[in-house]
Amino acid sequence: MVCIVDDQAAFPGQPGSVVFLTSYFWEGSALLNGLLDAGVGLTHLVIQRPWWGRRSFIRSRVRYGINALRYNANGQPRRYHSLERTARHGGLGVHYIDDINSAGVRWEDENIRLIVVAGSRIIKPSVVAKFRGRLVNFHSGLLPYYRGPYSEFWAMYQHRPDLIGCSVHLINEGVDTGPVLATRVAHVPDDRLTPQEAHHLNVLQAVPMVAETVTAYLRGELSPMPQPPGGETYTHPSDDEIARMTQRIGRSFCVDFIE
Repeated sequence: MVCIVDDQAAFPGQPGSVVFLTSYFWEGSALLNGLLDAGVGLTHLVIQRPWWGRRSFIRSRVRYGINALRYNANGQPRRYHSLERTARHGGLGVHYIDDINSAGVRWEDENIRLIVVAGSRIIKPSVVAKFRGRLVNFHSGLLPYYRGPYSEFWAMYQHRPDLIGCSVHLINEGVDTGPVLATRVAHVPDDRLTPQEAHHLNVLQAVPMVAETVTAYLRGELSPMPQPPGGETYTHPSDDEIARMTQRIGRSFCVDFIE
């Protein structure tokens, strides 16, 4: 049974807390596992209810569990980890919220040193202002070129596999427009990969960079850099765009590949 604690005003209870916030079970667990292995100093895991479609915690868990059985059993590098089990093994407290925008305004900001975000609904200006400079986002797109979701799809659609990559940036009031802390271009060995496969490679290759960046930022060793002009903000591809991509690579794929 998942207990939603949006109204938990006393969170977190101790000063210097470093919170990991995610709504993505696969991407979140891959990053969480890497951050814990690197010893960046996380103290809490906050799981936000998926907001897209009609998904609930239960539906997302079932889908994730099925994929875990499928991929973990055959030794593929796309390893699935349990978010909660990974967090508890690393000594983290585990909390569940429905919406960061209702929960965050009640959190004790003086106790929060940093919030690392890996998949969240859009964070509203009131929460951004409360935690200014302390909201660090992992974005699976290379900034400033690809803002918004499905970055790997759009890079491949535009014949730019050289612009598949990940970014770590501070969150501001825009969508993936905040100052950048680090970027990494992915190595995608096959132009016949599906966007889903490219996404998994992209995230897994970026984990060490994310850990190094978070560690350096906590130590005061990184200065955020404003994004250069240019780039676009993308959204869900159309049916026609998906069909053209499917025809080009000769393989079907699920465009809703964020888990």
